[in-house]
Amino acid sequence: MKRSVAMMACVLSGAMVLGSFSPVMAETGAKAVSATVTDSKSSDDKKDDAKADTADKKDDAKDTVLEDGTYSAEFDTDSGMFHVNEANDGKGTLTVKDGKMTIHVSLNSKKIVNLFVGKAEDAQKDGAEILEPTTDEVTYSDGYKEEVYGFDIPVPAIDEEFDVALIGKKNKWYDHKVKVTNPQKEADAEVSDTKETDTKKMTAEDLKLEDGDYTADVKLEGGSGKATVTSPAEFTVKDGKVTASVEWSSPYYDYMLIGDDKYEPVNKDGNSVFEIPVDGFDYPMEVVADTVAMSTPHEIEYTLQFDSASIKEAEKIKMKKKLRMFLCAALAASMMATAPALVQAAEEKETTETTESNAVRQDLAGLKYDHSLELQYADQFSVDYYEGGYALITIVGDGQFLLVPKGKEAPEGLDSDIAVIKQPLDNIYLVATSAMDLFCALDGLDSISLSGTNADGWYIDEAKKALEDGSISFAGKYSAPDYELILSKNCDLAIESTMIYHKPEVKEKLEQFGIPVLVEHSSYESHPLGRTEWLKLYGVLLGKEELADKLFQEQVDKLKAIEDSESTGKTVAFFYINSVGAANVRKSGDYVSKMIELAGGKYIFSDLGAEDDNSLSTMNMQMEEFYAGAKDADYIIYNSTIDGELTDISQMLEKSSLLADFKAVKDGNVWCTNQNLFQETMELGTMIEDIHTMLTSDDPNLDTLTYMHKLK
Repeated sequence: MKRSVAMMACVLSGAMVLGSFSPVMAETGAKAVSATVTDSKSSDDKKDDAKADTADKKDDAKDTVLEDGTYSAEFDTDSGMFHVNEANDGKGTLTVKDGKMTIHVSLNSKKIVNLFVGKAEDAQKDGAEILEPTTDEVTYSDGYKEEVYGFDIPVPAIDEEFDVALIGKKNKWYDHKVKVTNPQKEADAEVSDTKETDTKKMTAEDLKLEDGDYTADVKLEGGSGKATVTSPAEFTVKDGKVTASVEWSSPYYDYMLIGDDKYEPVNKDGNSVFEIPVDGFDYPMEVVADTVAMSTPHEIEYTLQFDSASIKEAEKIKMKKKLRMFLCAALAASMMATAPALVQAAEEKETTETTESNAVRQDLAGLKYDHSLELQYADQFSVDYYEGGYALITIVGDGQFLLVPKGKEAPEGLDSDIAVIKQPLDNIYLVATSAMDLFCALDGLDSISLSGTNADGWYIDEAKKALEDGSISFAGKYSAPDYELILSKNCDLAIESTMIYHKPEVKEKLEQFGIPVLVEHSSYESHPLGRTEWLKLYGVLLGKEELADKLFQEQVDKLKAIEDSESTGKTVAFFYINSVGAANVRKSGDYVSKMIELAGGKYIFSDLGAEDDNSLSTMNMQMEEFYAGAKDADYIIYNSTIDGELTDISQMLEKSSLLADFKAVKDGNVWCTNQNLFQETMELGTMIEDIHTMLTSDDPNLDTLTYMHKLK
């Protein structure tokens, strides 16, 4: 269609165009800006003036060339498969130096392995200058990081299409057209940004705010755009200092950073609330918020802007507080008098609710309840069986799914909130990496036709090979699935990780297409074998319950053998250093902490967090605090699953020199997890064995275990 329109435009321009356009080529090491010349002369006059017009354009080009320097520029292509990574907003870094232009672009994957400026046929000739890739790390708006290929591409001209051929892993060259446009010098961009944000910061003193309680509208920007904060926000002025109460739209923010200062939530239940200092109004105040809603914590940059024009005295707030205090006092007095009656009523209510729940269980849209799946450790899912081979799957806090056996239909009258999954499952879109190992153990890889992780991202050999030989197709990561591919494969179930909560629109879209979306909550399990016991859920989906029971029992038996041994009394620190130089550690209720305890060790931060707080399983510590708590730990296990495996202690010390003073470093008791640690969910019993061996072995040459290796 675009080509047809372009051809029509060319035909019309022969008779109607009053001006002419000339793309400006890079000359003498610079790029020129395109110029459009319009006049009112007739077509006959244009013939006479053609040479003069061309000369004028060349002169204009010489006067408007780009100086040597670094620019931001848009990189447009003719293909949806060949484009700049979405994290970079369609732009690359353009360098002008010594008469040459080069743009560096980060692509969306590692599928394109080489580029060539020119036609595909020329790329295959002897002496062709093939462009080699760089390995770039991109960070998406939700904090997720990924390695992709980038390229330094010579640019012959600005605003003019040129040929670029590419070759992928299938070893075939393809022709494409690209164009570099809208160059903006970095210094100019900074000036522009400054102008946009250079509004006068108003302080409490400027606004003549007396001590007291107030409200003001607050605007949040940054991140994926999905998070919000409650507006207006309450704030207090005392001695000229402003402290605001900021409530997020999610309960999963475990701290905020303002400069070098860290602030933790002031509440335990509901959406995360922080009390933070506000140094001024009417300007974007930079903050960092750490979210644990994803499989790993992510620090995300935001700005908060408090609007001075909306400030109101919070008399109503004061009245509400007084009223609340009065009601609480009245309620307390009332309860003293009516406590026995209230207790009786509560007991009766509980009995009634239990009876009603059993009644529902016994009668689900005409299906007769048979029994429930027996679980030993997992508490984040349940399965109720009904006559006829039906099974009701419940994911705690996320929804219910009715599993319908082959050849049967869902019963009429089924609650609309219950999603239907039909057996057999042949085309699963698996995004939750922790589930892949469990499917492999059940010999269920054939049920998976689509993956949310490409071949390079898998450390499970079976999965990696299936992606490479094409039996499983990469259908895009959780935030950007290839809907067309997913639909063409007749996808019958999407198994997502909790990362999907940051992209609710993706979940909604899949469900609109009639694809049930099951969110895998194994990371919320507090006991290590609770994660492995999700094997039973996938056994239900695949009709392999007996095999699942057998395999799970093998892991239980491994644990029992270790549990019978005595505690070593040795302390263990498990952590990694994040991008801001803080130590990310596990809370005491996390399954990793429990693995250490089960292995006969003592987790160094054994009193960190509530035992049942599995939704916030990690936290960041400033290095000074971490140093004080972990300096004397007998063993260090460095978590490499976030920023890559380490091979020696010096690499760890580069992240923080303070670690050199640690007892474990001096004694040579520093271990590092392998990259496959959290993908191989099936072998958590083996992981506990590894830690136990580390703590108890007298072999000085022991340096390699199944899931860990020693740093030297």
